Amino acid sequence: MAFGKSKIDKICLEAVAQLKETDYTKADPQIGQMYQRLVGGRSQLETVMERDLSAVTQISSLEKTLTYYTDRLGGISNDLADSTDTILQASTETSRVAGEVSNQHEDLTKTILSASEECATIYKNIEDGQQQLTEIKDLSQTTITESGEMKDNMENLFDVINHMNEVIDGINSISGQTNLLALNASIEAARAGEAGKGFAVVAEEIRKLAEETQKMTANMGEFVERIKEASGKSADSANAAVTAMNNMNEKINSVWKINDENQKSVGRITDSVSSLAAVSQEISSSMDEMATQASNIQKQCEEQQNETQKLLTIGINLKDAAAPVNQVEKDINAAITTIGEMGKDPFYVMDNSFFLKNMEKAETTYNEWVASIKDAVDSKIVTHIQTSERKSAFSYLINAMQPQNEQVRAIWNKIVEDYKKVHETGNNVVKAVDNQEFDKAQQLFQEVENASKTIIAEIKQMESTVQQLSGQGLHF
Repeated sequence: MAFGKSKIDKICLEAVAQLKETDYTKADPQIGQMYQRLVGGRSQLETVMERDLSAVTQISSLEKTLTYYTDRLGGISNDLADSTDTILQASTETSRVAGEVSNQHEDLTKTILSASEECATIYKNIEDGQQQLTEIKDLSQTTITESGEMKDNMENLFDVINHMNEVIDGINSISGQTNLLALNASIEAARAGEAGKGFAVVAEEIRKLAEETQKMTANMGEFVERIKEASGKSADSANAAVTAMNNMNEKINSVWKINDENQKSVGRITDSVSSLAAVSQEISSSMDEMATQASNIQKQCEEQQNETQKLLTIGINLKDAAAPVNQVEKDINAAITTIGEMGKDPFYVMDNSFFLKNMEKAETTYNEWVASIKDAVDSKIVTHIQTSERKSAFSYLINAMQPQNEQVRAIWNKIVEDYKKVHETGNNVVKAVDNQEFDKAQQLFQEVENASKTIIAEIKQMESTVQQLSGQGLHF
């Protein structure tokens, strides 16, 4: 292509070489077209850079999120596998123990039922014994009553015997007097001689009769005494019998009461054993049901083991599937770095407004990163925080932008140095939270906050400097 050698063309060519604005209308039209094409290319390059920065930032976030949730999925899968194994072992042991307990409980139920039958038999025997004791008690009471009556009769007999003794004594007295009168009559008859013989015979007979009466009353008195003696012994025996019967009746009453209490106690025991048997049967049924449920849980755990293994495989596959994302991130970052190097050439240098706009985005993402660390400290839980300094949005901007102005570059280098330090401190905060060293995490985060204030102030200073350069028509 041939250009005119005029001075205007030379000035415009020099402006195109620096990609500066000037009045290209007076120069060769092709020079103006070249300038417009170069400016348009630089604008498109800025668009590519902006999109690459956005894409690589999102990919980095996506990769971190995928890695976080893949690791969580793996951890959950392993925990689930361990829990499933534990539950499976527990359910297997439960099933075995439930079977043994069910068998033992079945034996216990049989024993309880047998005891219930024995208690019923004992209760029946006690009931029969109680009935017999009642009969004995009634008979004893009748005997006591009759013994009392016999005692009263014996006392009456004593009165009769005593009265008989009085009568016998009276008869003896009369017989004695009769004998004495007969003797006197005999004496008088003897004195009368022949005339008193008949009277003497009668007197003799009366005397003999009186003597016989005395003998008979003597025998009767002896007999009555023997009766009295025997009656006395009978009375003593009757008294002893009444006393013994009363004692026996008291003991029978005591035994009856004890037996009655035993009957009630055995009745309560029988009821309790019957209730226990019913409860035991219910427990036995529950144990059978528990054994069945444990067996079902065991089967479900085995199925869960298979599903957990599938989940582990999915986690591994997901991690493998996410591997290309890391490569894409590296490729885009390399492209951004290349474009950044191209920006050193005046043809491809980025506009100040483009730099400032992306610095604002970097500042926003940086503040979000600090906020995510604060959330981790406050909640004591670490989520998907970007801990790789190379993959942070600010680092991508560092690779993409290469300030050429010495004043801007000095501030820029200070920001880069401070950012690397604060990012390392932020990573230490995350590690402290992971290790549950919460006091340490709080102290480290305080350092992050203080350093962040310095970095934000430096960014503001750099933005102000770039704006001043824009007013002077100079690039950053």
